[in-house]
Amino acid sequence: MKLLLLATAALSTYALRAPTRMSVAVFGATGLTGRECTHQLLERGVPVRALCRDPAKLLTPLGSTGKEDLVENDQLYKYKGSVTNAA
Repeated sequence: MKLLLLATAALSTYALRAPTRMSVAVFGATGLTGRECTHQLLERGVPVRALCRDPAKLLTPLGSTGKEDLVENDQLYKYKGSVTNAA
């Protein structure tokens, strides 16, 4: 829920400053909340940079789309990694 609120706040800020191009980083994009947040951002045309332990598991949210398919979008940049691992 916090992630969705943060993304919503970012979107309203984005609407006020249209000349600059913004992207949103989603950590844990393969989890339930992360998938939903990623889906909604992409639906609004916002570029998403998703950090995933396994990018192949980044699926569309079942609750919003009715099916779980692999997410493919030109605005989606997938990065393999974990927030718990050092760079």
